[in-house]
Amino acid sequence: GGSGNDHIERIDATGANRTNLFALHSIPSDVALDVGHGYLYAAERDSGQLVSRAIDGSGASTVLFSGAGSGMTNVREIEIDTVDRMLYWVGGDAMNDTIYRGRPDGTGLEMLIDGLDQAHGLALDLAAGRMYWNEYGGSMGSARLDGTDRGAFAIPAGEVRDLDILTLPAVNQAPEGADKTV
Repeated sequence: GGSGNDHIERIDATGANRTNLFALHSIPSDVALDVGHGYLYAAERDSGQLVSRAIDGSGASTVLFSGAGSGMTNVREIEIDTVDRMLYWVGGDAMNDTIYRGRPDGTGLEMLIDGLDQAHGLALDLAAGRMYWNEYGGSMGSARLDGTDRGAFAIPAGEVRDLDILTLPAVNQAPEGADKTV
């Protein structure tokens, strides 16, 4: 801590009302909200921790997963599977990233996909039961939510920068005659 940027704030739509909700151990690299269950999840870049707290900032922060001794550093790209109540995220050292998942109570840590090159996007298609990510250099991958059935496809360099803005349809149907595999 101590950088002045190591906290989570709530700001209203006008930008006039800023509230410091809670402090972190290092600069947050990503935040995800589970509004239905009332929790906020924050990834701490330098400490390699994934923490949770009530959305309103009340109560204490809970360290769900920590990179200490596990090699899980530079935690980012948090996604929430609201159906099966799992968290997914990317961690690693830029040249060898890994996709992890675990339960919101801090149990069930699993390493799903490793050996990724600077993964900077992660998206879940819950209806199809798949995750998608992109890597530096223009490749994009896909796998089932349990990490099996991994596939990749090439995209011209610079075409896809980040999957955070990707919205996947609720119903995964390809047009008639189209190949549904990735």
